[in-house]
Amino acid sequence: MKGPRYVMVTVEIHPDNAYKWPFRQTFMRVTRAWKFRLYPDKEQKQKLQAHLWLAKNLWNDGLELARQIYAEYEKFPTRQTYQEMSKNSGLYSLASQDVLRRLNKAIFGMVARRKKGINAGFPRFKNMDRVKSLTYSQSGFSLNGKKLKVTPFGEINIRKHRGIEEGRGQMVCNLHDRN
Repeated sequence: MKGPRYVMVTVEIHPDNAYKWPFRQTFMRVTRAWKFRLYPDKEQKQKLQAHLWLAKNLWNDGLELARQIYAEYEKFPTRQTYQEMSKNSGLYSLASQDVLRRLNKAIFGMVARRKKGINAGFPRFKNMDRVKSLTYSQSGFSLNGKKLKVTPFGEINIRKHRGIEEGRGQMVCNLHDRN
């Protein structure tokens, strides 16, 4: 199994509080994002590749299920059906739910394009070249000094070239495999 040349992490903070514009009655959410380079060891690289493989299989299984249900009933699977699939995927629960959420978004994007009269087909099945990231939101990771602790991978060395503003809200960790 070929490992990545390097791995990047994006940490985003989505604040709970929204800022109100003085002249409009709308709210604005501010998202801050930082990208850092990770230095996983050999075992962590293998685990990352294995989790990317599981994410690919989950996407392809969900897409196959959607195609079968659409062919038989002209409907798509419900979120509850996808949640049952995510429980047995072998991935961290929030990462597997994110994969299926992205699949659901792609399918309903296809439906919206078809309704507009644009010729659109089903989303593609993915191979390992097309699966490049895992998303851990809310929990499952933490930043401690020069280490990023991600639940399935342990503590990964990280080079922080600038500080992160710790704020209220949701932190999202995206692990990117860059070849």
